[in-house]
Amino acid sequence: MKYKLVSLNETQNFREVTKQMDDIYGEQEHIPDHILKILSHKYPELFQVIYSNKELVGHLIVLPFNEVGLHKITDDENDEGDFELTDFNLDRNPESPVYFFVYSIYGKNIHASTHMIKQMCFGVKSYEKEVSSSSFIFAECVSPEGVRLSEKLGLRLYHSYNFRGTDLHLYKTDLKNFGLIFSSLEKPSHQHQN
Repeated sequence: MKYKLVSLNETQNFREVTKQMDDIYGEQEHIPDHILKILSHKYPELFQVIYSNKELVGHLIVLPFNEVGLHKITDDENDEGDFELTDFNLDRNPESPVYFFVYSIYGKNIHASTHMIKQMCFGVKSYEKEVSSSSFIFAECVSPEGVRLSEKLGLRLYHSYNFRGTDLHLYKTDLKNFGLIFSSLEKPSHQHQN
């Protein structure tokens, strides 16, 4: 099977990706498209889609929050549609911490999933020298599978909370220790045959 990895900002298929998210997780509110578009141009390695025979088989969206956004994401008074550009780190200044949030990662099969996870690791690591050393990556885990993947990627539980009746667990690590499991692997190419 042939896979093609493409930056989301090259395809502009934000609606296709949010539809895929709704199909997987149930219909929900999303970060507004105009914000995703701007972020995808600032952090193209963290906004990726993967195709097989012109069919969307996966996506990766990692959001670069600033401190305001970091606090806002765990506040049950906020919906995803409430986020504004001021909640994100847009300048990639070495003095400014970035809190990379694994917003959505999906692969239709094990090969697409592995490809997206590798891309996430290499994408996040590519910004390590451009942002403050106090930056970190975090993910919200609601399933045992999510916890296992987070732990394999070097993330550890740091915060649990209840969001509108659902227990959520946040896992994090600094950028230096993120994805060490993939450090010896080859960087994912934008064209892959399997």
